[in-house]
Amino acid sequence: NVSVLKEIEELKKENKLFHSTITEMRKDIDLLKQSERKRLKEGRE
Repeated sequence: NVSVLKEIEELKKENKLFHSTITEMRKDIDLLKQSERKRLKEGRE
């Protein structure tokens, strides 16, 4: 059944996109936390 296979491929692509978006968001959040910590440290000194 070709159409089902195509649908599965599409879903996989979407899933990858979704996954990479989440990964990017996590990276951004980590970077924000890091810069926040740096600011707090510099503020104390």
